[in-house]
Amino acid sequence: MTDPLSYTETTIDTIENDQVIIRPAELADASQLTAIYNYYIQNTTISFRIALTDVSLKEEQITERIGINPFLVADYDGQVIGFAYTSDAGAYEGYRPSKEISIYLDAHVKARGIGSRLYQALEQEIIDNYPHIYKLVSQVTGTNESSLKFHKKHGFEQFGVCENMGYKFDQWLDVVYLEKNIRPLE
Repeated sequence: MTDPLSYTETTIDTIENDQVIIRPAELADASQLTAIYNYYIQNTTISFRIALTDVSLKEEQITERIGINPFLVADYDGQVIGFAYTSDAGAYEGYRPSKEISIYLDAHVKARGIGSRLYQALEQEIIDNYPHIYKLVSQVTGTNESSLKFHKKHGFEQFGVCENMGYKFDQWLDVVYLEKNIRPLE
C-alpha cells in the first residue's frame, strides 16, 4: 500500500483533534488532496475510480465549487489530513436543493474524530451560507462498514441499495444510498 502523504505514522499518531483546523480548501491544497484521494483509488474499493488522478482535477474541483458547493479541509500544522465537500446531486437545476457529500481522511487518521469535525463543519457551513440546500445524500460502497456507521451516527438514513453496481479489484460491489434532511422544506 502506498502512503498518501510524506509524514510518518508516528507523526499522525500524535495528532490531537483540537490541533486540527477546519478551513476552506485553497488551490495550494490540491497536491495534498490528490495524494489522499489517490490512496483510496489505488488501495480500496471506497472509490470506484480505477485510474489515479492528478493535481489539476482537485484544482478544478476547488475552483468550480466556490459559492456553489462548500469544500473544507482538515489542516494539521500546514498539512491537509482530510477533506469534505458537496457536489451536485444531479445534472439538472431541479436537483439544486440536494447535494452529495464526500469525505476523505488520510488513511492514518481514522477514528480520531476528525472526520466528524469535518462533517459537522460542512453541515454548519451549508446551514449558515447555503439556504437553498435542504437534503444531503451519500453513496457508500456496501463493504465500507465504517462509512455506513459514520453516516448513521450523523443522522443519515439508508434509502436504497444498488447491488453489483461497481466492479473493482476482481469483485462486484454494492452501493448503499443514504440521505439526511438538514432543514425543513419551505
